[in-house]
Amino acid sequence: MNSPPLEFRLDSAVVDDLSVKASKVQAPSPAHKDLPKWFEMLEATIFGGGWNKTTAKMCRPFTDGMYMGYLVKSPVDFTISIQQGCLQSSEPLIERLHVDRIDSGYNDSGNSTYKLPQFVLNSPWDIIADEDVQIATFPPFNRTISGFKPNSLLIDDCRSSASTTLPGHVYQSEVQIERGDPLFHVLAFHEDAVLETHEIRNYTNFPKKFEKHKQDRENNDARKDYYRTCVWKKKEKFSVSEEVEAQQLQESYPDGCLEFYSHDRDYGVAPPPESGDQFIEENLTGLSKRLSSHPNGELMAEQMKQIMQIATTWRTAGTTSITRRNGSLKISEDYDHTTFTEFTPARAGTRVQNTGERILLANNQWIGRTPDGYSLLTSEPFNHSQSRFCALTGSVDTDNFSVRANNPGFFAISDGETVELSHGMPVASTIPIHREGHVTHGVVSR
Repeated sequence: MNSPPLEFRLDSAVVDDLSVKASKVQAPSPAHKDLPKWFEMLEATIFGGGWNKTTAKMCRPFTDGMYMGYLVKSPVDFTISIQQGCLQSSEPLIERLHVDRIDSGYNDSGNSTYKLPQFVLNSPWDIIADEDVQIATFPPFNRTISGFKPNSLLIDDCRSSASTTLPGHVYQSEVQIERGDPLFHVLAFHEDAVLETHEIRNYTNFPKKFEKHKQDRENNDARKDYYRTCVWKKKEKFSVSEEVEAQQLQESYPDGCLEFYSHDRDYGVAPPPESGDQFIEENLTGLSKRLSSHPNGELMAEQMKQIMQIATTWRTAGTTSITRRNGSLKISEDYDHTTFTEFTPARAGTRVQNTGERILLANNQWIGRTPDGYSLLTSEPFNHSQSRFCALTGSVDTDNFSVRANNPGFFAISDGETVELSHGMPVASTIPIHREGHVTHGVVSR
């Protein structure tokens, strides 16, 4: 098919109410052109002090997640605050939902919950694409703005002239956002380029798949650059301009499904990955009620549900207790195989931007495989209040790589605090997307 590019159209109704001229509103940018400072300054390899390690800059799944798609940025400096249960914003970019009282902070148990939105973000840019293209919006990939998080949406009617609005949360009593800070991440892909079903399998019943897994694991253990040099597929770069450039997307994509494999020791013990919508049914009534005061409320609730329906969520095995003391984390678990391990700080760039937290790895007990041409996008559980373990984003070429893809992330815990994460807590959501199915060019219309 000959697809027009993704179009970012300036919404004058939103911009006219802001303290900035339309000509000064920053255009959306390809994500690879707008990298956080800590990442730009990060060396590719750390030497000295006993270390000789490649950093996150050399981790292809991490950089693929960071580089893909587009970023919509804040047109102004603004502050969001919660005072006596009431949310306030210094700019009309943030619209408070009409609720009796706003809840703030993390839930006491530390477990992931389907938290109801507190506000609606009125995007200064409407997003429009071909009728066969779906648009997905997410919190910015691997670019943490502490305390501010929009919900994830799947927009399947991209020719609509309706404004782009995103519900969201704040997790601090006051959040300051500067002009140019990324507000949300955008991916656009052909509607048939996503695998929407998955199967759970035991390697015992698939000996050829197990042999492939063993070979990949041995190669990966023997060469630290194995994935980067022997597996990884070079991706087409995303671009944004004021010129319309047609893009040729494939008309059809390989059949199949996302396959999750496990060993005998974990099969039937570690919770299997499940469709993301398994975690939302009991909350739909509350979600619709919370958003009912907004003109786009019903539509946003449906879009939040749709992104979870195409995702698969994997979960923790066993119960994990985490204590932070003097900046260090002590992790204890009741499962035979470690769920969380601390990542070498130097490899991750020392700290996560704007959080000061050390990187950890959530060790997945399941190995994901996809048909030819598909990569597996992995990120934080969509639309869950992942209040304690915050997963970072990566994209793995799982069509030719069958080694566990462990999720990096960080725990948000105060010093002296202990939290327990229960068995089966959602850790990450995954979406298999065909690499040729992405819309990689966007056009700006003012």
